[in-house]
Amino acid sequence: MLDAMRYAFLEEPKSALGKLISGAWKKFLAWWDERKRPKVEKTRASAKYKIKYTFSLDEFVDFMMIQSNVNEKIEKGIISVHEAREWIQMLL
Repeated sequence: MLDAMRYAFLEEPKSALGKLISGAWKKFLAWWDERKRPKVEKTRASAKYKIKYTFSLDEFVDFMMIQSNVNEKIEKGIISVHEAREWIQMLL
């Protein structure tokens, strides 16, 4: 099933199977847009906020430890939690 779905996203499929799947997918998307997609009545522009925080050194290091780029390195085994904490403290 998933292998056949690669045809769904082709703009101009060449094979009969590709044309069949691509056409069915386009019809499904049109149906979805017309009947099922949630209607958005009103949109709002995003707002920017500036929030001031006061951190001690340890609190700031704790905050930096929850950032996704730090977590990714720890989860991939590139750096240990201890090494990450030391690295952050060294940069300050």
